Amino acid sequence: MFLSKFLPQALILSFLTIASAAGYCPLYEVQLYDQKIDHAGNHNGTFKQQYQLTQDYYKPGGPLIMYQGAENGYFSCMEYLSLLSYAAETEALLVGLNHRYFNESVPFGPITNASYDWQYLTLDNVMKDSVEFVRFVKQQVPAAANATTIVAGGSYGGFLTMMLRLNHPETFHGAIASAAPVHLECANFPNTTYQWVQPDYVSNVYEDLSWEIAQSINQSWTVMEEMITKGNGTGVQDELNLCTAPSNATDFFSLQNVLSTGLQRLSQFNYPQAQASSTNVSLPLNHLIKHASNSTSVFAPLKEYTKITMSTVNPATPDCYDWTTGGSAAVGGAGVSMLSFGYIFCTYFPLTTCGATRPGGIFYPDPPQALTYEAGVAANCAAYGNVHLWTPQELSHAYKLNDQSIANMTNILFTLGQYDPITGYSVGEFETDGDVHAPRRWYASNTAHTQDIVAWWEGDSQGVMDQRNASVAYIKAWTYGG
Repeated sequence: MFLSKFLPQALILSFLTIASAAGYCPLYEVQLYDQKIDHAGNHNGTFKQQYQLTQDYYKPGGPLIMYQGAENGYFSCMEYLSLLSYAAETEALLVGLNHRYFNESVPFGPITNASYDWQYLTLDNVMKDSVEFVRFVKQQVPAAANATTIVAGGSYGGFLTMMLRLNHPETFHGAIASAAPVHLECANFPNTTYQWVQPDYVSNVYEDLSWEIAQSINQSWTVMEEMITKGNGTGVQDELNLCTAPSNATDFFSLQNVLSTGLQRLSQFNYPQAQASSTNVSLPLNHLIKHASNSTSVFAPLKEYTKITMSTVNPATPDCYDWTTGGSAAVGGAGVSMLSFGYIFCTYFPLTTCGATRPGGIFYPDPPQALTYEAGVAANCAAYGNVHLWTPQELSHAYKLNDQSIANMTNILFTLGQYDPITGYSVGEFETDGDVHAPRRWYASNTAHTQDIVAWWEGDSQGVMDQRNASVAYIKAWTYGG
């Protein structure tokens, strides 16, 4: 069952924009219920947490499927998720829970700066929000009191999905974790093999699609640096249609960082529909490869990248690429509430200090001062005060976040995509023994970040459709036996 059965494709895309701006969901009302500010009892107050619920497809004996909200600055409407069709195919009660400290689910009023009261934004509280919410739902729908509960989410929400299955198996009997980061080892930077994984993985994606384009990108940084440091920044400006010319080594590293980040996100968010917040073309990575191949210029891939993003990076300057505003941050990043997510990065989800580049691959190595964990923490986390960044060892001990515990889990499906760099630091292959309840990793070609968890798009690959079909099959097996 496809979302287009309920809403035309054009309306789906326009509703996404409306939802971002106004928190509006077209089919199911966004409701509120009272959630504890602190589940440990250190604060006796409550806050209004947003959720959705539909019984349209539910039949007694069917599962309860819960979408775990993540870092969105707007409510993630169930109408835009493939979970709506999962519910129809499995006769499920479908609910969605907003993440605390995001959108309107805030304990102390609007979040306007980093000095907000963050002490109750903990992994324990986030997980127990979901546990209490499931209890609340089963009270509201008595027929589902004993329903098998499946949690699903993507990216950071996929991480939470995995953590809920690991730490609260009494509540969550199964999990669909899309693009879930697992190896959060950036807190050991630079003493971890995962410090380079994102740029290395994306280098492989470009090389797999076109060795020639990958080499052009690799060579362009040296040419660009030489032009800028020798006083020909205007030449670079003309080549890439930049709004302003870079003029010194600092400008070069800033420009290179913006473009490198953008190229990585181009792969990660290589969706079959153009995204208003990122590029003006569908399948932007494939578009870049195709059109840059028509030129022999070493700058052709970068020029094609700026061409398809300049109008969305900064609408105020749609005729040129404004690299001085951190342009590539917009690629795939719309709707993320960065104040709250930044705090999470600086505590129990330590990804923000990772992703530096090194010699090799297609990306220019970062300057030495960017390659220290201490510098990353200072730059990203100082605004939040005296915060503690959890180490992998602490997360493993307190929350079972380790390979052995994951391998020993039952009823969890990890879905991963070819274009998504998170695939590089999610789970590896599991040993298989034919048991439908054993943990499973499902990798799909021609698939972007969390693409299986969002609603169907025209042009979806066979790989992502197979992932969705597998998710439905596993939900049925975990619910009805097998």
